[in-house]
Amino acid sequence: MRDRPVALGNTRFKRRLALGLLPLVAISMPPDAQAADALLNRWDFCPVETQVAERPLPTRIDFEPGTLELHADSADLVDGGVSEFNGGVVITRDDLALRADTVRYTDESSLLEIQGNVELWADQLLWRGEQGEYNIDTEFARLEAGEYYLLDRRGHGHARSLRNDAAADKTRMSRVNYTTCPGDDPSWMISARNVTLDHESDRGNATNVLIKSHGIPLLYFPYLSFPLNDERKSGFLVPSVGSSGDTGLDLQLPYYWNIAPNQDATFTPRLVLDRGYMMSGEYRYLGTTFHGQVEAEVLPSDSVLDRTRAFGAINHEGYFKNYRGYSKILLQGVSDSSYFEDFGRSLSATSVRFLERTVDVRYNATKFYFQSLIQGYQTVDRSILSSNRPYMRLPYIYVGLSPYRFKQLYLGMNFDGNYFHRSDSLTGGRLELRPFVQWNYRTAGAYLNPKLELRHTQYQLSNTTPGDPTSLSRTLPILSVDSGLFLERTTKFGGRNLLQTLEPRIYYLFVPHANQDDLPIFDTGIYDISFQSLFYNNRYAGGDRLGDANQVTMALTSRIVGVDSGIEHLRASLAQVFYFRDRTVTLPGYPAETDATSEVIGEVAGRLNEVWSARATVQWDPNETQFQKAAFSVRYQPGPGKVLNVGYRLRRAVTRVPEDIEQTDVSLRWPIGDRIHLLGRWNYSIPQSRLLESVAGVEIDSCCWSTKVVARRFLRNIEGDYDNAIFVQLELKGLAGIGRAATSFLRQSIPGYEPDF
Repeated sequence: MRDRPVALGNTRFKRRLALGLLPLVAISMPPDAQAADALLNRWDFCPVETQVAERPLPTRIDFEPGTLELHADSADLVDGGVSEFNGGVVITRDDLALRADTVRYTDESSLLEIQGNVELWADQLLWRGEQGEYNIDTEFARLEAGEYYLLDRRGHGHARSLRNDAAADKTRMSRVNYTTCPGDDPSWMISARNVTLDHESDRGNATNVLIKSHGIPLLYFPYLSFPLNDERKSGFLVPSVGSSGDTGLDLQLPYYWNIAPNQDATFTPRLVLDRGYMMSGEYRYLGTTFHGQVEAEVLPSDSVLDRTRAFGAINHEGYFKNYRGYSKILLQGVSDSSYFEDFGRSLSATSVRFLERTVDVRYNATKFYFQSLIQGYQTVDRSILSSNRPYMRLPYIYVGLSPYRFKQLYLGMNFDGNYFHRSDSLTGGRLELRPFVQWNYRTAGAYLNPKLELRHTQYQLSNTTPGDPTSLSRTLPILSVDSGLFLERTTKFGGRNLLQTLEPRIYYLFVPHANQDDLPIFDTGIYDISFQSLFYNNRYAGGDRLGDANQVTMALTSRIVGVDSGIEHLRASLAQVFYFRDRTVTLPGYPAETDATSEVIGEVAGRLNEVWSARATVQWDPNETQFQKAAFSVRYQPGPGKVLNVGYRLRRAVTRVPEDIEQTDVSLRWPIGDRIHLLGRWNYSIPQSRLLESVAGVEIDSCCWSTKVVARRFLRNIEGDYDNAIFVQLELKGLAGIGRAATSFLRQSIPGYEPDF
């Protein structure tokens, strides 16, 4: 009998059985991430599985698809009655395989009865039990008291019974449990009393769902609904639990609403123990040429401040006219200036000074470029006086005409207009015309670009001081000449073929002096000195001041690039401005500049090898014989899971920043053994002897679970108050994760951090 396979017929049993058990993995997963392999399946620390038997394969290839092939040690065949097969019975059909001690086939009812050491394979599932039955005609299947194994996910568990009714397109299971942990006492296990799967709607539900650790109950859900495919489905997400010194226990229970394939929303009831009940929501949408999201948070009654607190934001971006046009809407608002101090989740959030509100439309045509902008700000920083808060632009309009080219000569015109508004303050409009002529000469090793621009600025003011003019203007030329060389040579170092460049650059700028003290200050400030700013044609950002200049900038850059890899191993730049006269055009409260030379700017960035990288920027003031600015950062990253960052930042006090800024910043992720990583950050202000932010944590990885525990302390407001918080993230491998905010926070705090889970 072993050598003579028997063909019994055609069924659709395989798909039903596979769908009957695989969805157990999704019971407590977020509705927008049902597949278990959407999370990282790291089984490095698991013992080798030995309990899974090898799947039997068909011995014949000439049967029609869907035909059952049966082998047995002995058989009692009865035409029209009950046939019995005994001893090592093996049934295969396509990807379905079954092994049992005894199989009875009733011809009249088309029923297969399976008994004794049953092993059944379907897709990536193995079922082990004592008995079951399957009706070939009605496609009704029943399996009793069995264990199952998910062959591609290490998951396994037990079910008291499984019923699959193909006619109703439903599967029902009872007393089901699931885990990915080895052994008889798993670190975690999920169980459900009853599970029903509706294959027509691709939905399932479970009752009395319990997550346990070593037999101890952790979470209970009386009812859960989940999907049977990879599509997003509406439903509750995993709860989030946190704690902060200012707000106390923070409990969130998100609900996900899958509105449409390109739209979704999340509503999150939130209990902030020391503040009250809060509600937050997020709506997202996506189109072929646009996308955006809407966010809102509201605390109806803050028990500490006894008032409503809220935050809202709209962020939309889109394209039109075959992507020549672009639009952006960014609207943000907060109920009070302390909101981010109380509910911000990081030092950067609590340091927010302004919330931008912008409506921006741009169009790039063949002959011109157009931009229109309406922009305002909500000031969040309580230390900023109302007289120093930014103006609204209602609106800003910019038009740039495509330059007319005659050989290497370019003629062009730019125009912009602004109307500036601020309550109880000087307001008005500003128009600027900027015609220019430029000659571009360029070869493979040199370039020379002289440019002459005429800048005419016209003001029309209101709310002026009595006696002051309401109409003002300024017209000045700007002459610049930008030139440089590009030299290169090949060399070798450490067996590598390298290309070294030498790139000298000379930039001359002339702007005649004109007294501009009577012009208002709407949007203008002085640029921070940097390597790039030394080549700007105006030392002021904004249009209210045009700095007088008669100067030349000299710079030298050298790069070392791998010939074969194209990797830039080293870049070094040095630049300084030499002034031929004093600069007397200033902003209110700023003195004239009389130094004959600028600060010396130096920048170095290098990737020495696959392990070490570094970056440094220094600004040396030869007139004061001291460093005005300095920033250093070094990264050591010898392999996956290992990163150490060391940084230093210095900025001397200036008119706008009356105190020195000197900070150190050290962060790391480092393994202690195979399973444990230490996490840390130390951000410290030296002049104030003050901690800005500290982070300490640990990551632990095991066979079937992983966890992060991170403690944080950071400066939360200008009064010097601190906040303490704890992040906890737990992943039950092959099931779901809790507390995903820990990963995003660590990416911000530790540059180069990449999580294993």
